[in-house]
Amino acid sequence: MPAMSAHSFNTPSRSPERDKLATAIANHAAITAALAENLQAQQRAEYAGYEANRSLVKAEAAIEDAHIADARALAAGEATSYLKAARTVGEDARAKLDSVHRAKSMLSDEHADLTNRLAIVGIDAAVRAVIEKSPEVQKLIANFKQAQQTLVALQDAMAAIGSAMPTENQGWNATNWLTWGKQNGQFPQTSQLGLTVQAWIRDLHENADAILDI
Repeated sequence: MPAMSAHSFNTPSRSPERDKLATAIANHAAITAALAENLQAQQRAEYAGYEANRSLVKAEAAIEDAHIADARALAAGEATSYLKAARTVGEDARAKLDSVHRAKSMLSDEHADLTNRLAIVGIDAAVRAVIEKSPEVQKLIANFKQAQQTLVALQDAMAAIGSAMPTENQGWNATNWLTWGKQNGQFPQTSQLGLTVQAWIRDLHENADAILDI
């Protein structure tokens, strides 16, 4: 059997299945990018929340100090403006922290929504639909059925030979022979054809026009 390889290229027209797959791939890429941006935004919001909380703690401490400063100013007959200014700073700090909390909540909701959308994009299902309609896969199935018939015929022939089989081949069985061959290195665990099909399926998850060249 000649060597086989999977190739990817754009075709002038796509089947309906490949069109759906192309849409799924594009949606998956867009949502994945949006998720990455969301995670970065959440990290920034987390840091902003930390800074806003620090500012609020400082502002609350400043308010306590302002109470004392105003009390001293009042006792000295001076104007008492420290507490008002400190409370303004505290209110700003509280507003900033509340704003960060709202942003974090919105980003968390967005992340959940994007995650749900990613789960229903359906690339795997779209890939399966392309595989099911692929002429190359239909050709593989036909070849496999033919090989099965040949193997069954050969196995019947070997069974007919029976005890007259050469000693080293007695107990021959197609299934056992294949299993033994893989276990003992007579056959690769996955053939070149199997590797080619695996590569094609991987390609389909990223390129709706990937072709199985056999």
